[in-house]
Amino acid sequence: MPKVSVVLTSYNHEKFICEAIDSVLNQTVTDFELIIWDDASDDNSWAVIQGYDDARIKAFRNQQRLMGGNLNRALILVSGEYVAVHHSDDAWELDKLEKQVAFLDANPEIGAVFTWVQIIDEHGLKLPGDWFNQEKMTRWQWLNQLFYQENHLNHPSVLIRKQCYQNVGVFRYGLAQTADAEMWSRVLIKYPIHVIQEKLTKHRKFSDKSNASGQRIDTVIRTNNEWNVLRENYLSITNFEDIVAIFPDLEHFRNPEGFDNKFLLAMACLYECKQRSAWQLGLTWLLELINNETSREKIKKLYSFSDRDFIRLTADFDVYSVEQEILIAERNQQIAERDQQIAEHDQQIADQDATIKGIYSSRSWRLTRPLRFVVRLLGKIFAALHNTTSWKATVLLHGLTTYGTECYDAKIRAVPQDARPRVVHVIGNFLTGGSSRLVLDLFEHLGHLYEQEVVTQFNPDPPNYSGIPIHEFNRHQTQQFIDYLSRFQPELVHIHYWEDNRWYGKMIDAIHAFGCKVVENINTPVAPYEDACVSCYVYVSDYVKNTFGKIIGSSLTIYPGSNFQMFVREPSQSIPEDCIGMVYRLDIDKLRKNAIDVFIKVVQKRPQTKVIIVGGGRFLEPYKAAVKAHKVESAFNFTDFVPYETLPALYAQMSIFVAPVWKESFGQVSPFAMSMGIPVAGYNVGALAEILGDNSLLAPPGDSDALAEIIIRLLDDRQRLLQIGQRNRELAHRLFSVETMIGSYAKLYHELIGNKQ
Repeated sequence: MPKVSVVLTSYNHEKFICEAIDSVLNQTVTDFELIIWDDASDDNSWAVIQGYDDARIKAFRNQQRLMGGNLNRALILVSGEYVAVHHSDDAWELDKLEKQVAFLDANPEIGAVFTWVQIIDEHGLKLPGDWFNQEKMTRWQWLNQLFYQENHLNHPSVLIRKQCYQNVGVFRYGLAQTADAEMWSRVLIKYPIHVIQEKLTKHRKFSDKSNASGQRIDTVIRTNNEWNVLRENYLSITNFEDIVAIFPDLEHFRNPEGFDNKFLLAMACLYECKQRSAWQLGLTWLLELINNETSREKIKKLYSFSDRDFIRLTADFDVYSVEQEILIAERNQQIAERDQQIAEHDQQIADQDATIKGIYSSRSWRLTRPLRFVVRLLGKIFAALHNTTSWKATVLLHGLTTYGTECYDAKIRAVPQDARPRVVHVIGNFLTGGSSRLVLDLFEHLGHLYEQEVVTQFNPDPPNYSGIPIHEFNRHQTQQFIDYLSRFQPELVHIHYWEDNRWYGKMIDAIHAFGCKVVENINTPVAPYEDACVSCYVYVSDYVKNTFGKIIGSSLTIYPGSNFQMFVREPSQSIPEDCIGMVYRLDIDKLRKNAIDVFIKVVQKRPQTKVIIVGGGRFLEPYKAAVKAHKVESAFNFTDFVPYETLPALYAQMSIFVAPVWKESFGQVSPFAMSMGIPVAGYNVGALAEILGDNSLLAPPGDSDALAEIIIRLLDDRQRLLQIGQRNRELAHRLFSVETMIGSYAKLYHELIGNKQ
C-alpha cells in the first residue's frame, strides 16, 4: 500500500492541469498514488489526463457534472495512510509531501498538517497575499477564527491522516463554499493540527474572480447561508474549559454550579459575530432552550435568562435588515420624487433652450454683439477683485467654523491651482460618520491641489454637507456612473469601504470599465474589497492592516486625524481627581453587557471615585440596572446621547478615560482624551496598545478585576497620572492630528497622480 494517497479534483482547467499533475508526479516522495476525479469537464482536460502513462495514476470521470461529492467518491478509493487534497488549477513545490510526511510520522498526535501558500495568477505570476500564512496558533484559536467566518487553512495544502476522515466523517454534501472549513472545524474539535511555515503550495486566483472561492455576489451570499452548518458542529463541545479556550470573552459566564454549551454558543453568535446569519442561529438556539422545560430552568438558574430577555433580544438583533429595508424604501421614494422633479426641470430647460435659440437667431442679437463684449470684460475685472478678497476671508474665517446640527458648508482652505488633477471619492453613504469626515478633510485641505467630487448611494435630504459636489448612484446605475466618470475624467478614485459588497462591487466594475488609479480605505475592522484595479489599500491602524489586510500587497497605515482645537485643556485647568469615565455608543459594536463591571468595582474599592458614562444605546438601561443592583448609583452620571460640542466639557471632568472595549480598530474617542492630557486605561484588544504607544495601562481582555486595579493604582499616584497625561497629549498631536493625516494623504496622492506643488 502507498504511504500517501493524493486526490486531485478536476474541472475545466486544461491550461493548468499538466502543472498540477506534474507537481505531484515529480515529488521527492515517491510512495504515493494519484487519484484524479474529473467532473465531466467540457474542455480538453480529460484528454490531457488520459495522456499520462504512469502506474501511480488512477483516473475517473463523471458522465455528467455533479458539482459536488467528488472528493467523497475519491476518498472511498484511497489506500494510503495519509491523504493529500489537490486541485487542477493549483501546484505544489516538489518537496511538499516529503516535509509533511516527515512531520506526521514524527508527531502522531497531530491530525493534519498544512503549509503556507504562494498566491499566483492565471499566468503563474506571484501575487501579494498572506491570508493563508498565519503565525502559529492553538487549535482553539483556529476554531475561534472559523466560527467568525475566517478560514486561513488552505485546502490544497493539507496532508491529513485517513484515520481523521474515519473518525469525523467525510465532506458534507450541499456545501459549495465552506465544505473545507466545515471539515476543518470537525477535525480541530478532535485533533490538533500544524502549519508548516513555508510556501509549499501554489494557490491560483483568477483576475476575473472565476475561482469557486472568488468574491462574487453569488459566492458571498452562498457563503453566509452555509456558515451556520459549521457553527452547529461546536455544539459537540461539552467541556466548559474548551469553550472558553475558543471564546475567552465567555469567561464571565463561568458558574461553579455548571454551564450550558448551547447558551454559551448562542451568546458567542449574538455578541461576538458581526454576521447576521450568526445572529439568527443564536436566537434559534435560545428559542430552543426556553421552549424546553429542563433547559429553561437551567439557564434561568445559571444566567438569570428568561423568555422576557429573549423577547428583548429579538428586537435588538435585526437579522433581516428590516431597518435598512425601510430606509431603502424611503430613499427609493425620495429618488422617484426627485426623478419626477428632474423630468419637469428638463422640460423647462428644453422650453428655455428653444426660446434662447430664437433670440440668438434674431437680428437685434447680432447687432448688439460688440456692446455685450465690453460688458463681459468689465464683469471679469470686478469679479477678480471680489474673489481675491473672498478667498482671503474664507481662509481667515474657516477656523471659526464648528459643527452643529445645520448643514456644514465645506470650503477649500487655499486658492485652487489651475488644471488640478481630479479625484472622485466613492463612499457608501455621506452622513456624519468618520469616513464622511475624512472626505471633508481631504476636500478642504487638499482641494487647492486636487479637484474633488463625491459619489455615494445615499446623501440625506436635506444634506449634511454643502460646498462639495455630490452625485448619487445606486447599484443598478453602473452605466450612469461610467458616464459620469467619462465626463469628469478623474485621475484617481478614492474608495471608502465598509463591507457593502453589492454596491461597492458595482462601482468597482464601473471603474474597471473607465480605467484609472484607485485607492481603497478600510476604515473599519473588515477585510478589504480585493480587486486588481486597486493601487493601494489604506488602513486606519497597523492592527487592522495585519489582521484583515494580509492578503493585500501594496498597503499602508494612515491614522485618522482629529481636529483637536476643541479638545484642549487650558493651562490654568489641571486634571481633576477621582473621576473616571468613557465616551461610547453603548452597544455591541464596541462594548459588552459586562463592560460596566470595571466601573462598579473601582467605586466599590475606592468609594470617593465618581463615574461619567457618556453615550446611549441598547446597554444604557442594563448598565443603569447593574449599577443600581450594586447600590453604587450615587457615584454614577449617565448622560445618554449628547451633542458633539458638549464633549470637551465632559472629557474635562475625567481623571482617567476608560476603554473597556472588546474590539478597537481606531476609535477617535481615545485620541480626544489624549489630546486633553488624560490617561487612557482599558483592555489590551485591537489597536488600543498601538494608539497609546504601550500597554502598561491595559489589562487582559475582559479581566475587569485587573483593569480596576490598574485604574485604582493610577488614581492613587497623582504624579504618574500627570506624566502619562502629558505624554498622551504630545503623542496625540504628533500622530493623530488632522494635519499629520492630511500630510500622509498628500504624499500618497502625489506618488500616485502627482500635482503642481
